[in-house]
Amino acid sequence: MTVRNNIAGWTLIEMLVAVFMVGVLAVAAVPKFVPFLEGLKLRTAATNVQRALLAARTRAIADPNVHCGVVFVGSTKIIIYPDSSGTPYVVNPLDTASKYLGTYTMPSNIVLTEVSVTNHCIVFRGDGSAKTDGTVTLSNRYNKSKTISVVATTGKIRVQ
Repeated sequence: MTVRNNIAGWTLIEMLVAVFMVGVLAVAAVPKFVPFLEGLKLRTAATNVQRALLAARTRAIADPNVHCGVVFVGSTKIIIYPDSSGTPYVVNPLDTASKYLGTYTMPSNIVLTEVSVTNHCIVFRGDGSAKTDGTVTLSNRYNKSKTISVVATTGKIRVQ
């Protein structure tokens, strides 16, 4: 009686060919993947700006005597602040003594390219409306952009 060794497996050359093919596919996918990640980062930043505006609106509705606003500082920073002074649009982003409700800094390669609101600030009243209409546009390095708009009469915030 004879014994047969029936060993199945891959040879070293077959393994090297498989690894090479996976490497070629990975190198081909990278140029498509980076813009996808940048687009995802842009959508996330736009959603975070929308959430900052919603937080200010919610705070203003919670106490109708204290207006609440969002100021856009430079091209990368947002500050949420209460405005109990009765003088809207007056906020010093360098003032560390004030009690701001929060800040948000844009991720790398995302900038505020256009802020078309009075004094770079959107203030919400106690009824949820905004004092002025406005739009904020965010862009990434691939010239893709997202626009966040605020309607004054209703305070509706929309990302486009």
